[in-house]
Amino acid sequence: MFTIAIHGGAGSLHRHSTTQEQEEDYKKGLAKALEAGYVVLARGGSAIEAVEKSVMALKIFHYSMRAGALFSPQKASTRPTQR
Repeated sequence: MFTIAIHGGAGSLHRHSTTQEQEEDYKKGLAKALEAGYVVLARGGSAIEAVEKSVMALKIFHYSMRAGALFSPQKASTRPTQR
């Protein structure tokens, strides 16, 4: 037996500015990420491989939604400084 959980981000959706269609698309993307990891575990794959597959599915989903794990100009102060 195994369990898998994902986190779809914090603050990515705002109810007042999200349409029903966008929310459904978001949920579908999260379901695809869960499925990707679940398939790995169901066939006896490692937890690491399951995490990799889930994260990759999330990245593909987020980039297709134009909300990838990138620094935004508004949060430029959080970027590490290069020396």
